[in-house]
Amino acid sequence: MKTKLSLLVLVVLTVLSCVNREQYVQNFSIADSKWKISNKCRFEYINNDTVSPSNVYFNLRHSGNYKYSNIYLFVTTMAPNGNKIIDTLEYNLADAKGRWIGKGLSDIKNIKLGYKKAVRFSQNGKYMFYVTHGMRENELEGIIDVGIIIEKSKQ
Repeated sequence: MKTKLSLLVLVVLTVLSCVNREQYVQNFSIADSKWKISNKCRFEYINNDTVSPSNVYFNLRHSGNYKYSNIYLFVTTMAPNGNKIIDTLEYNLADAKGRWIGKGLSDIKNIKLGYKKAVRFSQNGKYMFYVTHGMRENELEGIIDVGIIIEKSKQ
């Protein structure tokens, strides 16, 4: 009896862990892996849920050619009513010993960067996210993709 119950619990936990909470994922490929400061990544999210909280992340894929241990992002969010929020964000891409934090088996690393936790999109309609790098160079070599992930929060 105990083994059947243990097996049932294991199956339920496995199924629950596979539930995908993602509602929106979009990636923007960077031409020649050289992100120009003038090249804004534009993401359009249509919101239909003003009640459930969501988590917002940025997805960054870079190669070992990226020469910094961090990155600054300038993010502009425009709500359906035209209200605008501008954020300057800094993310570490490497630890104190210079090892990349992101996941990946080769020279290419993918890292999920937290932006907003348990945020409620208070209006139905189109939200626009504009992302550009805020580094001191006009062109960042080694950035392959920039993306956004919006998923339902567990709260």
